[in-house]
Amino acid sequence: MRTPFHGRGIPNAILWGAALGVCFGLVYPGALAAPVDGQHEGRAFPASPFVVNVKQVPYGAKGDGISDDTEPLQRAIDDCVGMRKVIYLPNGTYLISRTLTWPKKVGGRENWGFTQFRGQSRDRTVLKLKDATFP
Repeated sequence: MRTPFHGRGIPNAILWGAALGVCFGLVYPGALAAPVDGQHEGRAFPASPFVVNVKQVPYGAKGDGISDDTEPLQRAIDDCVGMRKVIYLPNGTYLISRTLTWPKKVGGRENWGFTQFRGQSRDRTVLKLKDATFP
């Protein structure tokens, strides 16, 4: 099956797995908090050297649905892939204007399975493609 992302730098299984993990809030058991104002806010990951919050320094993603967050997300991937870290996206809408690439090797070793994308909640963490990203 061909997808809009076929042959664009990131294997479909990883792209869809990351997108589903973020979109459906697959963070960890008990991750969803009680609803607040009818919405699931989710829970933030605790501070840890193994959790990278894309909204914090040095990445600075906005997650406001207006600013282009492609570069901060790509920098987080490049810095963390293969390092057994979680790339954490707090609630927000992250606008992406090009394909995010996932390096196959880091330091000469395979990195598959060592990095995860995690969203704060299923309903409020969104990856959104900028209009006309893939003509």
